[in-house]
Amino acid sequence: MVEALACWLLAAAVWDAGWRRLPNALMLVGAFAAAFSILPSPALAGWGGPRDPLQALAWAAGGLAVSLPFHLLGRMGAGDVKMLAVLGAWIGPLLLPVWLIGTLSQGVHALIRVLRRARPLPGRERLPFGTHLGAAGLLVLAARALQA
Repeated sequence: MVEALACWLLAAAVWDAGWRRLPNALMLVGAFAAAFSILPSPALAGWGGPRDPLQALAWAAGGLAVSLPFHLLGRMGAGDVKMLAVLGAWIGPLLLPVWLIGTLSQGVHALIRVLRRARPLPGRERLPFGTHLGAAGLLVLAARALQA
């Protein structure tokens, strides 16, 4: 299941970097995989994601609650909101470090772009937050694998 998550994170990161959008089909694949990862299975035991459907829904709701206000203010795309919700369902408490690292790297990315231009970013120019979330997710998964 970790391999599927890593592939999904990589696909989302690359797609968002290239096209500045996260397609619904990709988010739906992630949602189905997250639901599958909750099923009782010895092969999935101990990988770190939520084991209880209610816990997975709570983490998905948390990802949605954190990101939806930014979307409503026009500061985050709908795909990013869906990606955070799917990640919450899939990785549970690991969402916190992924969100934190992704947000910090997004901030550094924005700062670098502003400094290179010596002027603020135009209001409609979007940075690929899905790319930062994907990279942060891969980083957290790698750190978890090294600890095991």
